[in-house]
Amino acid sequence: MSHRSVRFLAPLIAVTVALGVGNVPGAFAAAATPKEWDARIAPIAKAAQRIRGLKFEHPVPVRFLTETAFRKQVTSDRNKLTKKDKREIKTVTETLRAFGLLPGNVDLFDAVNTAKGEGVLAYYSPEDHEVVVRGKGPIDAPTRATLAHELTHVLQDQHFDLPKIEREDAKEHPDSGALKALIEGDANWVEDKYVGEMNGADRKAYIDSITASGSASSGHVPGIVQFILGAPYELGPSMIAALRATGGRAAVDNAFRAPPTNEAQMLDPAKLVLNTTARTVAAPKVNAGERRIGRSEEFGALGLYIMLASRIPAADAFAAAEGWAGDRQIALHKQAKTCARVAFEGRTPADTTRIRTALDAWAAAMPAGTASTRSRGDGVDLTSCDPGTGVSGPSEEKLTQAQILLSERNGSLVEALQQKATPRLATCFANGLATEPLFTELIVQGNTGFSQLDPASQGRLRDLATAVATRCRSATG
Repeated sequence: MSHRSVRFLAPLIAVTVALGVGNVPGAFAAAATPKEWDARIAPIAKAAQRIRGLKFEHPVPVRFLTETAFRKQVTSDRNKLTKKDKREIKTVTETLRAFGLLPGNVDLFDAVNTAKGEGVLAYYSPEDHEVVVRGKGPIDAPTRATLAHELTHVLQDQHFDLPKIEREDAKEHPDSGALKALIEGDANWVEDKYVGEMNGADRKAYIDSITASGSASSGHVPGIVQFILGAPYELGPSMIAALRATGGRAAVDNAFRAPPTNEAQMLDPAKLVLNTTARTVAAPKVNAGERRIGRSEEFGALGLYIMLASRIPAADAFAAAEGWAGDRQIALHKQAKTCARVAFEGRTPADTTRIRTALDAWAAAMPAGTASTRSRGDGVDLTSCDPGTGVSGPSEEKLTQAQILLSERNGSLVEALQQKATPRLATCFANGLATEPLFTELIVQGNTGFSQLDPASQGRLRDLATAVATRCRSATG
């Protein structure tokens, strides 16, 4: 992973230093560019460049740190928080509660720090042009796989100049995590291919490490924080696979030259292939007796999906978020509470109606009096206020189902694209399958994959997929 702060759902959790990784560019003395790779790294670098299809311009230093020193680099020090940082964390916490995404008793700073401290084995610093590794002992299978990921970031930097494209993205699209998903998705795609080439024992060690890491943090980190921090890594590979299915490696390289601009392209990779842009939406109005906090920001299609899916069925949440065209969000003080107001617009009047219907269902599932909607021109406004510390967050079951539906839906989309379906046909098929009750029953609620189903259930799903494909071919011509 890059050491930069996560900007996915920027209006909710990106609190600069407070919620970013603690590594500071230039924290180490600049190391000279080596003439060759560290012998322990060379085989991994060779594999990474072969899988990615790019060549290193030169090796970079690889620094191995003790556990204590590494943890200090990837976490933040509470004692260094400024008053402004603390105010921002408080506002973000209250806003997350207003959106029904966080239970009332969570210390958000500690939750993010825990997730960062336990989940990182190595990182690449584009500013320092070096890879930093956790631990000084032998490089085990999980660390080798992580290094394949980080060395992909080196390739990205050397060919596309990561700091430059991140600066430009921060200027042009400050509230979107889509570029980060592209960067991490590309690296995760390489990592997955690298793991696929490991022997059985190493693959098992890698999988066991991921399972253990998830179990270690699950009791300390709310599911929504894990979801948000993990989204670029989980959704990015589907973006890469969709690009490769429609344009090969060149399409991925071109995406770094003209990066994605909005999180609808994370939610639905077909929108990345088709370069679907977001609509500019005016910020919602501040009423008498309300005081605005900070600047207006984009909430995003992915943010809409996660918020909705935390309280209503994931299929209904996706159907609404899929029709997202654009939005604008503000935070405000209202009657001594922190509130948020988002102006949403759909691509069509029917899409806007679907978004409002889903928002109304979501609001009804929130504590009484927390949220309300109002039609406005071509869109709908949502206002929701912090219900206080007694509120419960989304259930783990809801979040798991939201993740499964999105993963399986995008997997279906990519598979259709790989079979040379047009993006329109592939989207129709993936959306149609994901919203079928049988798919929800067997895959989403069953929390399982197709190969784990019994033969009879597999047959029912095959028949369903055939029917959906036939329907979509007829509808799309």
